[in-house]
Amino acid sequence: MSAQLFPLDVLRDWNRLYGPGGLIQYQFAVPDSAAELVRAVPELLRRRASRCTWRSQALRGALGGPALVPAAGWTVAIDLPGDAPELARSLAEADELVASGGGRSTWPRTRE
Repeated sequence: MSAQLFPLDVLRDWNRLYGPGGLIQYQFAVPDSAAELVRAVPELLRRRASRCTWRSQALRGALGGPALVPAAGWTVAIDLPGDAPELARSLAEADELVASGGGRSTWPRTRE
């Protein structure tokens, strides 16, 4: 496997960095008109889940393909501890912020 595609794999047992609850990766994308959410959403999650790690941020061009938002805008990926208190509620609030800006988000949801 390539260290460029899987950079954490160069660290032994990297998956243990987040503790027994593992991690959740929250991804969202917003159009340029809602660029302020690139800071606001991670800040919300950082306040709620103290070990939040901002993993990546990218400016997308107009030809984005079948990703979260296939238009010009921003994409962000954030790693969060899977056992953070009230994680589902925090992610739901983040989803509302993203949707209010015309964006989309994705994260693993459990069946209820």
